[in-house]
Amino acid sequence: YTPGDYIVHAEDCLNCIYFVVKGHVKIIINDAVRGILTKGDTFGEKWWPTVASRKSNADIQAMTYVELEVLLYDDLKDIMVKFPDYWEMWDKHLEVTYELGTASKLFGDL
Repeated sequence: YTPGDYIVHAEDCLNCIYFVVKGHVKIIINDAVRGILTKGDTFGEKWWPTVASRKSNADIQAMTYVELEVLLYDDLKDIMVKFPDYWEMWDKHLEVTYELGTASKLFGDL
């Protein structure tokens, strides 16, 4: 993504988790910047097979050139079917820096 590109728009249906590999992105809610994510951060929603996908509560916009890795929920579901032992590791170790499907408290009251 290039600076200024929108990666996610508010009200988009969530279908993946994004991992920031390089660059900086900003979280925008009601035209106000609520946070900045950088290398090593994640955004999206921690996927659970029993919960319906939600809509994004924020815009995510590239501040710099950004490289992301994207894990689609359908791909994750395939992995969990083939390797069910990974579910426990996924549950315990994945920390989503900013959950787009909820009113995250990471950056204060939103």
